[in-house]
Amino acid sequence: MNYKADASRTVKGTLGFVIQSSATSLLGLVLFAVFARFVSKGEMGAYAGLTFTVTIMQLSGVLGLNTAAARFTAKLLAEGERAEASGVARIILTVAALSGCFFSLLHYFSAPYFSYLMSQSYEYTGFFQAASVIILIYVPLLVIEGLVQGVQEYWRLAMLRVIGQIFRILVCLWLFTSGWGVYGMIVGWSLLGIIMLLGSILVLRYHLDFKAGKYGLKPILKYSVPVMGAGLATYLSNSIDLFIVMSYGLPEELGAYNVALAASGALSTILVASATATLLPATSAVYGVANVDGVGKVFFKASRYLALLFTPASFGLASLAWPVILIMGGASYRESTAPLTIIGITFLIYSLSTPITTSLTAIGETRKFLMITLASVVVGSTVAALSYPVCGIIGAALGRACLSICTLTFGFHQARKVFSPRFDLEALAKSLLASIIMAFTVYVVTSNLSSILSMPIGVMVGVTIYVMMLRFTRAVKDEDLRVLSGAISSKAWRFSEPIMDLTSIILTGRRDSWRIQTGKESS
Repeated sequence: MNYKADASRTVKGTLGFVIQSSATSLLGLVLFAVFARFVSKGEMGAYAGLTFTVTIMQLSGVLGLNTAAARFTAKLLAEGERAEASGVARIILTVAALSGCFFSLLHYFSAPYFSYLMSQSYEYTGFFQAASVIILIYVPLLVIEGLVQGVQEYWRLAMLRVIGQIFRILVCLWLFTSGWGVYGMIVGWSLLGIIMLLGSILVLRYHLDFKAGKYGLKPILKYSVPVMGAGLATYLSNSIDLFIVMSYGLPEELGAYNVALAASGALSTILVASATATLLPATSAVYGVANVDGVGKVFFKASRYLALLFTPASFGLASLAWPVILIMGGASYRESTAPLTIIGITFLIYSLSTPITTSLTAIGETRKFLMITLASVVVGSTVAALSYPVCGIIGAALGRACLSICTLTFGFHQARKVFSPRFDLEALAKSLLASIIMAFTVYVVTSNLSSILSMPIGVMVGVTIYVMMLRFTRAVKDEDLRVLSGAISSKAWRFSEPIMDLTSIILTGRRDSWRIQTGKESS
């Protein structure tokens, strides 16, 4: 198998993750919406606290080895060192399994303290104890997913997630109707992890020989531990607003804010996580072959496609904030609308920092990554702490917005010390213009519609306006269509050419735009 990175393979991987993440996130949103109607706001707040402690333990237990797995295996396979890549996989999996056991037990015995910290009572101790099994499953799973990304099996990983999510939904819905509530979410979470774990192991056996090769643990930990620190700092920074609400507000306010975070988290899952999961191994492979100069080229290309995709998503979420909240939690969560609007608008800033942190990680500059994250934590937490007593949960959202701004600006400054980062400003400007017009139109149209119709009509209007503006501004180039063609073309997919012809006509007005310089002639 060829493990070299190229634009089509990277975009194909991203496309696979976007399709998978879109499917699983939509299913997850349905599950969350149902869950919100089976629990009180206070229980929703307790679930937010449970999610926080489990995630902290997962990040601590994985030791940054999931990122190291993707980076080391992609780089070694690109260099033709399959035996060493297998050695990396074996040592990383061994450490992850032991670490998962330790942190699972730690979480179990700390459950009473977590319950009191998050809800000022011991009422929810059982929730935290039951959730300990999630840590036992997900610490090794996260590492295995990193290995699957490293061998560039994006589509198989995507399919596993979809299958696992479907089973999770079915089980959780049955448990909710049986009165399990939060326990039902814990069981479903665990089931998803087990399916992913077993399926990913089968995929890896085709690429790596776990009995061959050796690789020292020290260089891996030297790389991964700063990543763990950065990961913890990143999660804490992304959750510091949640802690501010816990400290100053009631459990019901925490539950309301959690609904806004869950709604905005769908974009992070669909777009940011998908881009990061494929950009890291691709950038690592390019760095292994072309060093820093190659990373700069990948950065520029990534910034272009992120701008064209993330900008409309950001403004679209902001313009549809109330319909989204209505679906996610119901009319009782109306106070979640304003925070979601703020988070939606600043999501673009957050997403543009993704290629910065990914590039620094691929190069091995994890200390700079950690420095960027810590600085952002200080800024975001300070603003959130000062704003919440005055503005409530809107102040918490403002703190999150300032954190994103700091990550982008300070991150760009640090990246310039290592390589030459350049954003595709033309693509960003055209996408911004198209998205602003789209968002204004969507808001005007949906404000006069019933709650049931506002969401689907808003999405259709938004997509139509944005595509029209892309064509009007000529934002999409022939090269973009050729990259997209390489991502979706397959001998087994007989409809790929008609789809590309239609896409080319819609975006450029020319049927054969994507065929130029491909050796194909238009019919």
